Amino acid sequence: MSIRWTWLACLCALAVGPVQAEQQAAKPEQSAPAVEQAPQMEAPTLEWVPGPLLSQTEPAPGRVASPAVGLAFTLPEAWRAEDVGWRELTLEEAQSISPLAEAGLVVELRQGRAAQPLLTLYRASLEPWRKADREGKAGPGRLTFNTADKVYLVVRGAEARKAGRYADLRNALEDAVGTLALYDAYREDRNVQAAAGGEFAGTLVGGGLVTLSLMPGGELGLRIGERALSGKWVLRQATIIGQLVGAGEGVNPALQFHLDGDALIAMRWDAKLFGNTGVRLEKAQ
Repeated sequence: MSIRWTWLACLCALAVGPVQAEQQAAKPEQSAPAVEQAPQMEAPTLEWVPGPLLSQTEPAPGRVASPAVGLAFTLPEAWRAEDVGWRELTLEEAQSISPLAEAGLVVELRQGRAAQPLLTLYRASLEPWRKADREGKAGPGRLTFNTADKVYLVVRGAEARKAGRYADLRNALEDAVGTLALYDAYREDRNVQAAAGGEFAGTLVGGGLVTLSLMPGGELGLRIGERALSGKWVLRQATIIGQLVGAGEGVNPALQFHLDGDALIAMRWDAKLFGNTGVRLEKAQ
């Protein structure tokens, strides 16, 4: 009887053994603990259209940018002096150079009341200029740039006849012409903004003194004689738009100034309070 049971035990062992082996094989081997992955963060959504980064926030030394004319350039180091300045021309002044001129600017040596042009730039429409050029009536200046519908011309100051301050500055004229470029609002506006702030002063038509302070953050102060006013200002290209706050009943609060190189020209203000517009406010040195 013991032999019989021994024999059955052997059979059971033979039958069960492969099953256990299959079960062991069926069980996945225990792997090393998985490394916990850091949660993936969603990429931030841009709320602006990206463009080229500007490396400078302050205006480049001697930088001149004129959206009215459509040109920008850099004054040579020798021209960055108190007796050298630039200004945009009135339409009448530009058309006295060429009847085709739509806008212009001049860099000039200022000695007392006299001003001697070093460099004059102006813009004209392409097709009328081409027609006039074929007829020999295009006016002075050398074509420097043209777009699909505009031409940009350079009139160099006269050759110096004798040694002196003008002759020294005239020698650097080509350095200025070599930096000419079409006006790029994206690159130039920050420089114009930096040039716009600060202290300005001028003389009213009646002889009174007027001062204007354009402060960071959009605050402005305007003083005429003993009267002090305050308000807000913003820059739109080369135009300062201001609004007086608490000026009093009967005072028109609207202000507008044109940024002309390193000075402001009053284009709009309350004539009853300030007199005629057109007053030039020079920037304090």
